[in-house]
Amino acid sequence: MPESFRFRHSGSSVTFYYRHDTDFETVEAQVVDSDAAYERFVASVASRAADISAESNEKTGGSMLLAQEEIESNTLLLRYHRSDVSDRSHVHEVHRLVSGKHLFLKADSFKGEWASVEARLKQLAAGARAISPAAGPIGGDFCLGGLVLDPVDDYESAKFSYRAGNLAHRDVVLAIESETFKRDEAAARVVQRLDGNFSGLGLRPVVLRKGAFEFGGAPAEQWLGREQVDGQVEHLFVAESYPASPGLRSPALQVELRTGGVPSSQPDAGLPPYRRPTMPPTTGQARMASSLSDDQAIALWDEMVQSIKAR
Repeated sequence: MPESFRFRHSGSSVTFYYRHDTDFETVEAQVVDSDAAYERFVASVASRAADISAESNEKTGGSMLLAQEEIESNTLLLRYHRSDVSDRSHVHEVHRLVSGKHLFLKADSFKGEWASVEARLKQLAAGARAISPAAGPIGGDFCLGGLVLDPVDDYESAKFSYRAGNLAHRDVVLAIESETFKRDEAAARVVQRLDGNFSGLGLRPVVLRKGAFEFGGAPAEQWLGREQVDGQVEHLFVAESYPASPGLRSPALQVELRTGGVPSSQPDAGLPPYRRPTMPPTTGQARMASSLSDDQAIALWDEMVQSIKAR
């Protein structure tokens, strides 16, 4: 990616899956701040705990917050009810400050069986370390927001989001998704899916390129198009890879590049709400025209996508 691209904390996370059956468990991981001083880290977690504690659980009549513990000076744990009308399920969070990066881990538990869940979170947090360019190949661990995690998991699903840091190109957004689940071979691939979606909406974008190619060492398809929305030119470029046997060392990838459109209203750093908002935030901002011409967007796309290689 260009050096000006910046990691977007709010749009980047990974979910680790444990076990193969219907009783699988998950851990969500995010780096919510890459420049957190110790005081800001502690204040951020304390503010979250206070917000949760201020709410009541109708079932118990007590606070939603059940525990706020200091595991180490740089590692804090929160435990709270998952619902304000039930006491049967809980949410567990571990926050750890690693080399100025605020790592946020979250998992659910049910029927009061939380010991193993919190043990996993603590172990995963304790093993997190900053990426060292001089260290060479990472191995089988997972990299997220400048940290290396060792989840020892069965499946993974991740999304990484970046925005151009150059003010002149602030409309340019890149998203990369990675997952290790086996794909349904009957499901439509990206070209068929996007052609069908646009047709179904009565839209006729200008297709700049589409079809099969290879990236990340696997067969893939790409769809590159331009459309006009409210008189403003926007680009949508998408590629998907289809490895024969998706797994931890050969995940299926999706890369999406957008230019133009409505700027995101989400802050690029900070803890997500502990409860999902009922209504999505609105920006109140007008659409932006693409800051890139067709040729510039395609050149940027080709350089980035062709650089993706299996380690």
